[in-house]
Amino acid sequence: MPIFMDRHDVWETTAADVADAHRRDLEVQDRYGVKFLTYWFDQSRGTIFCLVDAPDKEAAQCVHREAHGHVAGEIMEVPLAAVEAFLGRIQDPAPQPGQQPGSHLDSGHRAILFTDIVGSTEMTARPSANSAQRNSQREALSAQLAEAIRTILKSGALDGIVPKPAPFARIESTTAPSVFFEKNEPLTIIDGYGRSGAKPVMPDGPKLYLRLIPTSEAKPISSADAYEMVRGPLRIGPMSMRHPDGYFDGRNKYGAIDILLDTHNNTVLSATQVFQNREIWGVDRTLLKNDFHSPSEVVSYLPSVAIERVYKDALTRYLRTAKEGLGVQTPLVVIAGATGVEGFRMAIQNVGDKFSPPIFSPNIEFSTRINSYDQDISSTLLPFFQKLWEECGLRRPDKLN
Repeated sequence: MPIFMDRHDVWETTAADVADAHRRDLEVQDRYGVKFLTYWFDQSRGTIFCLVDAPDKEAAQCVHREAHGHVAGEIMEVPLAAVEAFLGRIQDPAPQPGQQPGSHLDSGHRAILFTDIVGSTEMTARPSANSAQRNSQREALSAQLAEAIRTILKSGALDGIVPKPAPFARIESTTAPSVFFEKNEPLTIIDGYGRSGAKPVMPDGPKLYLRLIPTSEAKPISSADAYEMVRGPLRIGPMSMRHPDGYFDGRNKYGAIDILLDTHNNTVLSATQVFQNREIWGVDRTLLKNDFHSPSEVVSYLPSVAIERVYKDALTRYLRTAKEGLGVQTPLVVIAGATGVEGFRMAIQNVGDKFSPPIFSPNIEFSTRINSYDQDISSTLLPFFQKLWEECGLRRPDKLN
C-alpha cells in the first residue's frame, strides 16, 4: 500500500495529548485497513506529522475522524525509503522504563523540512508549472536542502562519517554573571577627545547585561576588525544609548569596546564589548535607579518602560553587527539578566510613586535562542521582561505606559 505523511497544525497541545491521540488511532486503524507507523511532534512550532500505511488518503483521514476528530490539514504520498533516510525511523521507538507518554519522540522539525521539500519537488516537476514558478521553487528547495543538511548534522545521524563543527567557546564571566572583566580593570585607554590616556573602569554594584553568543566556532577576528565594529559605519554603541554625549570607543585585550562615560569621575556607565571570538556582551548601570526619595526611604528601582526599550534597541544593534559586520550564522544564544538587584522594585509607571514589592533574588538571568535574523525582537525578549516582573511579585501588564 502507499505511504502517506499528514500534517496537523495545533496549539496548546502537549506531548501526552498527542501520544493519547496516536493511541486512539491505533485502536481504530484496523477497521479501515490502515496502519499508523509513527508520528513526530514539534511543540514549539505547533505541528504534528503522522506516517501512515493506507489504501488512500481518505482512509487515513477516516481513522483520525473516528478516533478523535482531529483530521489532518495536509496529506501527501511519500517514498518510504526517503522517509527512513531523512527522518531516521518509520516506526515508534520503544519507550524506556519510566518515560512519560510521548517523551521519547524527537522533534518534528525534520518532518517539516521533509514535507516542504517533497511538496517543492512535486511542484517543480508538474507539467503545468511555468518557468518563473519552477525557478522560484528551485531557489526555495535549495534553501530548504541547505537547512536540512544543517539539521541532519546537528542531529548526530552522521556522527563518525562527517566531522562535527567545534562547539563555541564562550567568554567566561568573572566577579559576577554580568561582567567579563576583573575588579578595577581599565576597559580601554581613551585616545583623544581631550581625555588622552584616561583608563575608565566600571565600578562594582548592580548591573544589567545582554549577551549575544554564536553557537559554532569561527576563525577569530583581528583586533582591528573588532575596532571597526565600534567605530565604523555599523558602530554598535554602548548597551544604553539614551544619553546625549559621553560616548567613547577603544580597544582592549578582549577586542574592542564602545562605552558611555561619566566624565566627572571617569567611570563607565554603559558598555558593549565586541570580542575577537565574535561574541557581543553589553553591560549597563544607567537603568538601575536609586533616586526616588519617599518619606521613609530611598527607593532603588527598575524603570519598566525604559528597560524594555533599551534591551530591544541593544539587541537590534547587536544582531545587525553580528550579521553584517561579524558574519555570524544563526542560531545564536541570547542571555539577558541583572545582578545585584536584591531589594530593587519595578516602577509601575514612568513617573509617580507606584512601585512593586521588592526583588528577593540577587541575580536574574534568562536565556533563549535566535534561530533567524528575521525573528521578532519583542517576542524574543518578552519572556525576560515577564520574568523581571515575576521576580517583583507581579505579572507584567499587557500594556506599559
